[in-house]
Amino acid sequence: MIFVAVGTTYFSTLVRAMDELSLSLSEDVVMQIGRSAYVPEHCEHFRFAPSLFPYYERASLVVSHGGLGIVTEVLNCGRPLVAVEDPDQPDRHQREILSEWATRLAHINRTTHRVPASRILRWMRAWKYDLTVEDILNYPSPEEDGC
Repeated sequence: MIFVAVGTTYFSTLVRAMDELSLSLSEDVVMQIGRSAYVPEHCEHFRFAPSLFPYYERASLVVSHGGLGIVTEVLNCGRPLVAVEDPDQPDRHQREILSEWATRLAHINRTTHRVPASRILRWMRAWKYDLTVEDILNYPSPEEDGC
């Protein structure tokens, strides 16, 4: 299962892209859509939950916005993560968070979940203009189960 999470934000762009992409994936997609205006037509979804950990545990991949809470939780669970900056956030804090994580993880083990940090940074910079979610979904299933 691929889990998509946007926290409490309005990130309809990511929700819509993953909903459309889900039609061509062999795995189910489950989304936590927060306050997004777009409501998925092809995926199981919900707005909020007391905890997202049960979803992280079941996920082979997590796709999320760049919020500190979700990024930290997923990385602590050891799940493959694709975190995408929401370019519509006014203060652009997600870019700073994701850049810092990519730099630290690259320093520790030269890659971020088997994807070079430089590639993640390229994806982040390209998102608003020409990145498709298909470009970032070539992750293998996790080697370990559970957080």
